Amino acid sequence: MQTFARACALLIALAGAAVSGSAGHAFAQEQVTIDVGDFWFCDSSFEYATCETVIDAGDTVHWDFSSSINSHTVTECNPACDRPAEPSPLFDSGTVGAGGSYSYTFDVAGTFLYFCGIHPLQMFGRIVVQPPLAPEPATQTPSLIEPGDIIPPGSTPLGGLPTSGQGPRDGASTPLWFVLAAVAGGGALLALIGAASYRRTR
Repeated sequence: MQTFARACALLIALAGAAVSGSAGHAFAQEQVTIDVGDFWFCDSSFEYATCETVIDAGDTVHWDFSSSINSHTVTECNPACDRPAEPSPLFDSGTVGAGGSYSYTFDVAGTFLYFCGIHPLQMFGRIVVQPPLAPEPATQTPSLIEPGDIIPPGSTPLGGLPTSGQGPRDGASTPLWFVLAAVAGGGALLALIGAASYRRTR
């Protein structure tokens, strides 16, 4: 009996870890790397052209200068991208030598232009920051109560919402961990009752 109860507890813990792990993955922030060379961002085909990179809000862009021999900058520029943004650039690496790097985290959605302040006629880039993904709406868990069953007032059908009285706030659905815990707990309770009855009859 103790083995059965421990197994139920283990299943509940694993289910909770899986739910929290999947939720964390959905909102994980990422780092996007952009190569910097002579005289381009991203790759050599973007010399004299604009390299566009699309990310999500909260992501970090990492400019890697390993491909360059000369020094360059990563500087936010004005709409014409012929000089730094005014009154001051949102991000500016300053002069970075070969093999160096620079990172910036974009927390706000929008489009951000940048160029190399040392080579303003050759090196251009654009960062498009998308709004953060909204969490998926919660789905209602089907009730396990069959038609015709009598539900006492104020009770909560397994997998459903209270029939009367106070329910979850803001219309939130019953959490998955609660449903799993209720199922496992109910099974363990039934097993304990059965074991006790078996001992009495012996």
